Amino acid sequence: MALTKVIGAGAAGLTLSSTNLTIANGLTLTDGNVTLASGHGINFSATANSGGSMSSELLDDFEEGSFTPVITFGGASSGITYASSRQHGYYTKVGNLVEYSIHLQMANKGSSTGNLQVTGLPFTAASNDHYIPSAVFIQAMASMSGGFPTFRVHPNNTILDCYQLSSNTYSAITNGNCTNTSGFLINGKYFV
Repeated sequence: MALTKVIGAGAAGLTLSSTNLTIANGLTLTDGNVTLASGHGINFSATANSGGSMSSELLDDFEEGSFTPVITFGGASSGITYASSRQHGYYTKVGNLVEYSIHLQMANKGSSTGNLQVTGLPFTAASNDHYIPSAVFIQAMASMSGGFPTFRVHPNNTILDCYQLSSNTYSAITNGNCTNTSGFLINGKYFV
């Protein structure tokens, strides 16, 4: 491996011109960031597998950010407006796992009709399963015929469907179940 000390713009740096770097006794970085080339990451292959099936031990993606979720009824959002600062989402993506937090509260539910969905998740979900949020808080809902509402991430999409669950069945939440000031706090995770 070739090590090159780079000095420029008043700051010293180090460039490693090799495909791999192995550190046996630790590395201390007192200031700055470690930047990895696209498609590369930190390899945890020295970690013992405690069972199960493993597809990768390479941490090659980390991202934090925000997104703008949108309420739709029947796939449309005609006339829907939101209470001040009540239409936002935040996410953290580590590898292929996305953790998200959504806060939505309508000021007017508009004129669209049909099943309630929240669109605009930051990444397309994997196509192999539905993902149920870990926590949902609702407010100002109209009467409901089933149980407590929950959302699920739709496979191979960026959409959350909303359902009310009872002991032996579930049914979709619609515009008829919502008031002009219905609100939702949703926290969950899904794979991409």
